[in-house]
Amino acid sequence: MSGVSSSCSRSSWPWSKRCPCSDSVSPMAQRSSALSICSSNTGDLPVYVFAKLTGMSPESNSQGRQVGLRPRRADAARNRAVLVQTARSLFDKHGVDVPLDQIAKRAGVGNATLYRHFPSRAELIVAVYASEVEALRQASDDLLEDPDPGQALTSWLLLFVRHIATKQDLALALPDDNERGVLFGAWHATMHDAASQLFARAREAGAVRAGITTTDMLALARGIALTGLPSTQLEALLDMARHGYQAGDEDPPSPIRRGRGV
Repeated sequence: MSGVSSSCSRSSWPWSKRCPCSDSVSPMAQRSSALSICSSNTGDLPVYVFAKLTGMSPESNSQGRQVGLRPRRADAARNRAVLVQTARSLFDKHGVDVPLDQIAKRAGVGNATLYRHFPSRAELIVAVYASEVEALRQASDDLLEDPDPGQALTSWLLLFVRHIATKQDLALALPDDNERGVLFGAWHATMHDAASQLFARAREAGAVRAGITTTDMLALARGIALTGLPSTQLEALLDMARHGYQAGDEDPPSPIRRGRGV
């Protein structure tokens, strides 16, 4: 698909490498009710893919071609939100193979309503993962109000670490089709945007070494998350890392910019 680098489209896990479009994302990147999408790619996303990310309904012209999006009715939007939240909770407890009729029953809707919103399990998984990404983006916005910029950055990185550590099965359950790279590219951009705002604020406050980049920070957090250690040890590792990226007398060069990678 146009607009997304092949390095994104081949990813089997959304944080396996830096999104190639991430450096172009600004704090004003376009947002939706579900998540923000890299501003350089928004216009290239197929309508039906964008609809999955936003929870809006595709709108067709007289020839049946999808030409835009329209908001869902209030009751339909509520049902969709309840289904996503219920599925999110049940996936966390029982895995992504939980019966769909159990999700509908727990959400208080009929199976027909569930399938109207999510014709397949794969589409429900996409919506649930999008909601996880949106929760992290919203957390970033909330933490921008924290009076301690350095602590705000660390708090968000801990949420990011926990996300990667606990949502791998959910991410790997996403269908490996032509849409996968588009979705992962959008999620990459969203997280880089969310982290960049907190990172810039922390660096301006003198809480982060000048030679370190947002990409370094996300790579560091990802490496910690993929150790497979329990949550308490992950937090301890991140605390150790914090002493490395906090501003000090000597600023180390960025390992990624030196070409060593992480």
